[in-house]
Formats: sequence, structure tokens, C-alpha cells
Amino acid sequence: MEVIKPKFELGQKVWMLINSKAVEKEVKRVSVTISADAQDVTYNMVGETEFSTDNYECYSENRVFATKDDLKKHVFGD
Repeated sequence: MEVIKPKFELGQKVWMLINSKAVEKEVKRVSVTISADAQDVTYNMVGETEFSTDNYECYSENRVFATKDDLKKHVFGD
């Protein structure tokens, strides 16, 4: 059986694009979905307020980056 290890941990600060802007967020929840032909890791972020959309929005692992430089490399290439 394969062990699934998310790239980011609860409470970790990460970078992503939201509305075409680079923003730093904190990981609130990690979800792992496994099906017969795929596996997916998604993250919820700490929201600005109790009812912020970040509390409910899921971000796929390929849209979340450890550093601002990693995000820049993804957007602009090496």
C-alpha cells in the first residue's frame, strides 16, 4: 500500500495565485481523496473572517507553493 504524504502541513504558510495576485495563506485543513484511478490532495486556508470563502474553497496541491520564489518559477519558468 502506498503512503500519501501531503506537501504542506497544517499551520504552514504557503503561496498561491488568487484572482491573478500572489498571496500568502495559512493551511487550515488538508483533504485526501482516493479513487480507483487517481488520488488528490487539496487544502483549505485560514480565512480573513469566520465566513470567508477561504474556509470553504479547496485548492489543489499543484496550485499551492512553499515559497513566493517557487510560485514565480511556476508562473514564469526557470
